[in-house]
Amino acid sequence: MFEQSLVETTRKASTKKTLTMLATLVVEVVVLAIVAIVPLIYYNVLPASSMTAFLNAPPPPPPPPPPPPPMPKIVVHRLVSVVNTNNQLIAPRKIPENIAHIVDQGAPPPVTSAELSGPPSSVLSGLIHTAAAPPPPPPPSKPIPVGGDVQAALCISCPTPQYPPIARQAHIQGSVVLQALIGKDGRVKSLQVLSGNAMLVGAAKDAVLQWRYHPLTLNGQAMEVTTTITVNFNLGG
Repeated sequence: MFEQSLVETTRKASTKKTLTMLATLVVEVVVLAIVAIVPLIYYNVLPASSMTAFLNAPPPPPPPPPPPPPMPKIVVHRLVSVVNTNNQLIAPRKIPENIAHIVDQGAPPPVTSAELSGPPSSVLSGLIHTAAAPPPPPPPSKPIPVGGDVQAALCISCPTPQYPPIARQAHIQGSVVLQALIGKDGRVKSLQVLSGNAMLVGAAKDAVLQWRYHPLTLNGQAMEVTTTITVNFNLGG
């Protein structure tokens, strides 16, 4: 009897416990359903600040700036020279990679102190101008004076000067000495009066300017010649 009552009591307790757990589970499910459904039904009741904060989310941060371009590589070339001290060659401490080819053009001509007179700037500009200027053209050939090994020019057309009427009426006579420059073509280029009466000089020059000479050649080249011409005015002749 006792065992049967114990078994029945155990069964009742187990059944009661099961019902309690089922009731609890149902209540929890109902509560969770209410919590999930109420916001969907009464969405207008939600605070505006929460909705605004949810809708107006902060924009994403801007992308980071691109990295700066690499700095250009700077290559420094050091000039290494050999210094001659007391006629001794000193080797450089470091041999350069690229060695320039140097052509020895000889030492420049020495510059005298007279050429370096003046301010430093003018001296320097003068030296640069002298170095850059082209060589001067050869000087023109100078007229060769008649005399010595140079024979007198041969006159091939020598008109006689006209006696000035005023000088003839005044009974003036004498000689007019002229220095003439005969060009390469044999024509008289210029005249210079050395002596003579003023009344006779004009007629003498007018006549000599019409004279023609045979060109004088030297080594196959025609040359200008300076010669002295004497024009005589004589009333008796």
